Amino acid sequence: PQANEGNENIDGTKIYMIRTPLARWIEESIVLDGPYVHDTVLALKSKITEPLEKQYESELQLALAKKAKDDEERKKRSDE
Repeated sequence: PQANEGNENIDGTKIYMIRTPLARWIEESIVLDGPYVHDTVLALKSKITEPLEKQYESELQLALAKKAKDDEERKKRSDE
């Protein structure tokens, strides 16, 4: 077997060949509206990320509340 030089996944695909969704989107944007691709990305970034950030915050609050509840229950059990 060949040595893995650090740029391959377990299945043998090259890591640098796996493109991110952002890279694909930018490539398509360049084809559709080349000179203004960065303006488009800048204009749409907040519209895309704001809902994701809100969802992240709500999920984080739920996880923290669950952890606090579990910690409190664990503490009660250890005190008994």
